[in-house]
Amino acid sequence: MTLPPPLPTQKKLDHLSVWQIVLGVIGLSLSLLSIAALLIVINLPKTAKSNLSLNTQQIPFFFWILGVSALLAVPSILYASRRIKGFYSAELVIGKKHAIFAIAALVLWTGFLYIGQNAAKWKIPGGFTSPLNILVIALPIFILLTLGLFRLKFGGKQRAWGLINLTIFATIQIILLLEFIVVVIAGIVLFLWLSKQAQFAPFFSGLLSKGGVTQQSLTSLINELTPLLSKPWLYLGILLIFSLLVPMIEELFKPLGVWFLAGKTLSPVQGFTAGLICGAVFGLFESLSMISGSSGSTWLYTAVARIGTGLLHMFTAGMSGWALASSWQDKKYIRITLVYTGVVLLHGCWNLFALLMGLSSLAIPVKSDFLTGLMNFSPWVLFGIAVLMFAALLTMNIWLQKKATPPELPVFSDKLVDSSD
Repeated sequence: MTLPPPLPTQKKLDHLSVWQIVLGVIGLSLSLLSIAALLIVINLPKTAKSNLSLNTQQIPFFFWILGVSALLAVPSILYASRRIKGFYSAELVIGKKHAIFAIAALVLWTGFLYIGQNAAKWKIPGGFTSPLNILVIALPIFILLTLGLFRLKFGGKQRAWGLINLTIFATIQIILLLEFIVVVIAGIVLFLWLSKQAQFAPFFSGLLSKGGVTQQSLTSLINELTPLLSKPWLYLGILLIFSLLVPMIEELFKPLGVWFLAGKTLSPVQGFTAGLICGAVFGLFESLSMISGSSGSTWLYTAVARIGTGLLHMFTAGMSGWALASSWQDKKYIRITLVYTGVVLLHGCWNLFALLMGLSSLAIPVKSDFLTGLMNFSPWVLFGIAVLMFAALLTMNIWLQKKATPPELPVFSDKLVDSSD
C-alpha cells in the first residue's frame, strides 16, 4: 500500500517584505525624479537661474546625495524580492574583517580631511569636493557603527537594508515635517506678540493696508528688531525649541524602524543594533546637510564636530531600540519611559551647549551673565559628553556580547566513584 503524496504547502506572504519593496520603489523613483529635475534646472538660462536665486554651487552636492539615496534603495528592493520568493538573506555579523576595514577607513578619513581643508587653496572642482564631503561625514559614522555592532547578532541583511531605507525615505521626512511645524508655530507666536507692540505698529499697519509693506516700514521694523537680538528671553525661547522640543521629536521617531519589527520577537541585542543603524543613517544625512553649506575655515571644524553629532544620534537610537525590544520581552514598559526621558535629556544637553557655542561667535553680545558663562565651557562640555557616549557605546556592546553568549556547560567526571575516596 502506497501513501498518498503530501499536500502542497502554501507559502505565507511576508507583508513586511512587500511594504519594503513599495518603500524602496517609491524612494528610488523620487530620487531619480529629483535628479531629472536638477538636470532641467542646470539647463535653464542664466537669467532664469538668477530670478530663482539658485545657488548653483550646491547642485553637484545634491546630485551626489540623491544618487547615494537611489543606490541605497536598490539592495533593499532586491533582498525583499528574494524573501518573497522564499530565499532568506544571510546573517549580518560584524567581525574582525570589518574592524580592519574600519581602521583603514580611519586612515583614509584623515587624508580626506587634509584634502578638504586645502580644497579651496588647490582649486578642486565642485564635482570632486561633493563626494569628498560625503566620505568625510560617512567614514566616522561607519567606524562608530562598526564598533557598536561588533560581534553582535543583528539579523538578516534584508532587515539592515530595510531599516536604512525606512530611515531615509520615511523617518527623516516625518521628523523634518514635525520640526517645520514647530518652527512655524513659534513664528506665528512671535508674529502675534510683535503685532501687539506699539513700536511695531507702522510695519503692521502698512502690511494690512492696500499699499502693502513699504521700504520705510520694513527698515523701521529691522531697526526695532535689532535690539531684541540681545534679549535673554529670545535666546531662552530658541534654546527651549532646539533643546527640548526638537530632541523630543527626533528621539521619538528615530527608532521608527524598530517599531516596525515589533512582531518579529526581537531580542535586546537585535533591538540595540537596529536602533544603531537607524541612528547612524539619520545622523549621516543630517550631517551632510550641515557640511554642504560649509567652506573655508569652518569646513574642517564642521567635519570634525559632526562626529559627535553622529555618535549622539547613533547611541540614543540604539538605547531606545534596546529598551523597546527588552520591554516587549519582559513586559516592563517603564523601561521605555525612563530610557526615552534619558535620551531626550542627553540630546537636549548636547543641543544646548552646541547652540551656546554657536551663539558665542555672533557679533551681537548676549546680555546674560549666566548664558555667557555657559558659552565659555560649551566646547569642553560637548567634548566630555562625546567621550562619555563613546565609552557607553563600547560598554553596551561588551555587555550585550556577554549577555548573548550562552554559559559553558559543566564538565562531569566519567567515573562513578572518585579514586581518592
